[in-house]
Amino acid sequence: MKTISSLILVLGTVVTTTAQSNFRASLASDKPETSWIAASAAFSLDGPSASFTISLGYDLSAAPPTAARLSGASAEFTFELVKSYTRVHFPLPAPPEPWEFDYGGSTRFLGAFLLPDNLREDFVAGRTTLFLPGGQVGDFSGTVLPASPFLIKGLERQGSSFEIHFTAEPPYQYTVEYTESLGATNWSALRTVQALSQTFEAVVTDSVPDAGTRFYRIHRELCCHQ
Repeated sequence: MKTISSLILVLGTVVTTTAQSNFRASLASDKPETSWIAASAAFSLDGPSASFTISLGYDLSAAPPTAARLSGASAEFTFELVKSYTRVHFPLPAPPEPWEFDYGGSTRFLGAFLLPDNLREDFVAGRTTLFLPGGQVGDFSGTVLPASPFLIKGLERQGSSFEIHFTAEPPYQYTVEYTESLGATNWSALRTVQALSQTFEAVVTDSVPDAGTRFYRIHRELCCHQ
């Protein structure tokens, strides 16, 4: 599902639209010593089909989990984690300890499943819990809630440049697009920003044309592997 939420910027005017078929979960560790690990999940529901991305700020390539579980008020459903992708980050400068802050990685799981009818009502109403086994780092769980619009921190013009400030949250990617006319069917991509496992403040800059009007929009979608 391409568009989760979109933003149109017209000479400083902000208009937002949000689809209600997308959901997000913040996952917490069951071990206090690994509570620093960032974890989250996002779902796009299209009829009975649910696409998902689960992001964990830790390298689980040695023994990745193969399944996760959704639990509602009266039903449970286990789905497979077939595709997993791991990115390893270089160690930070000395001192080398504690090691978990100097060396790290992130693991993502992508896939889709058919949401059972007996779980759909709880899922849509935000009464479903996602459980992810984390192996040696403990288990993670969190409530799956309807996704809120992404946060726009500010719009700023600096000379001949226009800056769009927004909060990028995992596991999403954000594509800023522009066009010279709202009647255009084709929009040009300005930049794509990915949030793999950490939330951060993103700034996308464009050169403002000398004459005419330029329109911008932002698409948020589940982050995919590259």
